[in-house]
Amino acid sequence: MGALYGFVRFAERLSVILALLGAVSLGAAAALTFVDVILRPFGSSVRGIVDLVQLFVISGVFLAMPYTFLSDGHVRVQIVLDQLPKGWRRAVLIAVSVLMLVFVTILALRTYDGFLQVLERRDRSQAIAIPMIYYWGPMLIGLILSIPATLGLMLRQFLRLGPERGTVQQ
Repeated sequence: MGALYGFVRFAERLSVILALLGAVSLGAAAALTFVDVILRPFGSSVRGIVDLVQLFVISGVFLAMPYTFLSDGHVRVQIVLDQLPKGWRRAVLIAVSVLMLVFVTILALRTYDGFLQVLERRDRSQAIAIPMIYYWGPMLIGLILSIPATLGLMLRQFLRLGPERGTVQQ
């Protein structure tokens, strides 16, 4: 049992670090957009703004994904769950986390295939020729690390660790 608790704690810590990196990335996208808007009345703009904002948004979203899964922050219809008896609610939450684990694993495998193709072809972005692996890399990292995050969520629900939403209780 101790190893399972340790796994959940490790997954939580890693997901927080990635979520912080994701937040910084989204902040960079917002800052670049702000600078670009400010420069336009002066007849200037940030070179490659579309490529850069896309890179930062994709990175931010996918790096934060493991935290979203592990913190049970995904979208669900709470009103339906609230109507179920506690045992059924727990069973539904476990079943959903198993489905999320399968889905994220399939997405990670498919993204890995795409990453390898982009790496082989050495694709680049259109405006400023950013290597496309920089787009695919954070996406692949986020999806791969979402696998232990969804597994951690499933284990937490199965072992009844902590509240339904939030982190493991010490």
